[in-house]
Amino acid sequence: MGEETQSVLENLPYGSSDAEKLDLFVPHCDVTNSKTLYIYLHGGVWQELDKSVSGFAATNFQQHGDYFAVINYALLPDVNLAEIIEQNRRAIAYLYENASSFGFDPKRIVLIGSSGGAHIAAMMCATHWPKWRSDNDIKISLPKNLVKGVVAISGIYDIEPITNTDINDVLRLPEDQIAVYSPIRLKFKNNCPFVIAFGNNETSEFKRQSKEFAAHLEQQCIVNSVLEIESRNHFDVVLDLANVDSQLFKLSRGFEF
Repeated sequence: MGEETQSVLENLPYGSSDAEKLDLFVPHCDVTNSKTLYIYLHGGVWQELDKSVSGFAATNFQQHGDYFAVINYALLPDVNLAEIIEQNRRAIAYLYENASSFGFDPKRIVLIGSSGGAHIAAMMCATHWPKWRSDNDIKISLPKNLVKGVVAISGIYDIEPITNTDINDVLRLPEDQIAVYSPIRLKFKNNCPFVIAFGNNETSEFKRQSKEFAAHLEQQCIVNSVLEIESRNHFDVVLDLANVDSQLFKLSRGFEF
């Protein structure tokens, strides 16, 4: 069971391993509850960070009546990329299944991911949730469009360039799996709107991937907007989520349900 501390339910178990825990920040009691759940997926190129550093924007969302979840998952090289994706699917399915007991609307789930977390968020939308549910013997019905919006920040959408870096020493993705885990090459089953954001001081590769990923979504008639944020880089752009006046925060809360 999770432990309640002030306005957060801590260490809620969504799977059987020690890594599979999440924290759920609940809305502040003095604001109207929007019943929207924002799920933050941390970066770290699948091998660093955890949920303890992922709640930096929670207060900003709580003060606007939103729920804000941060997911912990196992990292490379302890598990492979396939298991990382599966753990995040389990976490999202767990939150959807328990929406009524927590108080948010299961039809108002938005993912926010940074760097490797943006990759995971995109992979969640390449998931065919009804089939995943049947393959995993999930008792509840999971809709095709379980996720209603994605904010993808400085994301990794093409795995192939990574195979030429030292990250591949721990990633070790077989060649025939590169396309399987590259969102830029996938057909999206959960076709919700996207916000694709990056800092203007980002590297050219992240800018290229962001723009090409947006074009990939366009080809599938998936609504998306591209936001290049002034005076931000790969590491500080995500901090705008904690700023009530930032365009990134406003767009994150701008999805229609």
